[in-house]
Amino acid sequence: MKFRALIRDQQSCREFHDIITTISKVAHNKEAAIIIKTNQIQLVVSENAAHSIPSIWAEVDKDSFFPEYIMSGVDEEHNNQIVLTFNPIKMANALTMLKGVVKYCKIKLTNKDFPCLTVQLEVPSTTGRQITHDVPVTVIPTRDWAEFEIPQLPDFKSVISMPTLKSIRNLVEKIKNLASHITFFCNNSGEIAMVVETDEVTVASNYKNLEVQLDDPDDKNLEVSCRVSAKELGIYFSCNQFQDLKMYCCATQDHVLKIVVEVRPFVSLNCILWAVAL
Repeated sequence: MKFRALIRDQQSCREFHDIITTISKVAHNKEAAIIIKTNQIQLVVSENAAHSIPSIWAEVDKDSFFPEYIMSGVDEEHNNQIVLTFNPIKMANALTMLKGVVKYCKIKLTNKDFPCLTVQLEVPSTTGRQITHDVPVTVIPTRDWAEFEIPQLPDFKSVISMPTLKSIRNLVEKIKNLASHITFFCNNSGEIAMVVETDEVTVASNYKNLEVQLDDPDDKNLEVSCRVSAKELGIYFSCNQFQDLKMYCCATQDHVLKIVVEVRPFVSLNCILWAVAL
């Protein structure tokens, strides 16, 4: 197995740093998985009931960030992939300097008495200063790959754009302590309502005239609702490092809510929250 990827431009460096940092904050000291494929990298944090964290994953197309991308996986029988687990906090610390100015960031799979993802950065200086971090990883055998796959989701009938992350984050911070659950109501007319209900009060925030992508253009009257954990929703929004990017949501009735932040074409940060029974 081998893997090497190179990032050069500053925007890509910052965005990659923000993806890893978001994952490290949501993971809550839990390991994450990196699935290295021929065409993309997936970074996955699975749901953890013990810490009430949501399932999130990032999909990074190789051509979006990496002018150099070389990998050779296990074998063709297993889709030529590499699956590793790592501590996302250590990886985020290794990438901290990407917030500033660097000439490049190189990430490669190495073996230094133990398998590592080695991060090599070069910062501007008269001597061409290089910084290297070795982040330990565990190589996952093919028999266990299913544990780290992105969850299988139902077909969504519509995708609705959401207000800015900052506005939603502020709203959720204000209402999440009123009740343990928040109900999302979405319809194909471009409306989203977030509702919190207690014995004493009902609080509803409504957003209208949002952009909608319909699976069936004639199906404009569909409305779905999904009741999710206020704590998990709050964790996702409070940990998210992105601010003014496009954000979408889709849901199925009393089943699952999916929220997507589009970092750039073919690069996204995804979150799913399973419905909580009444």
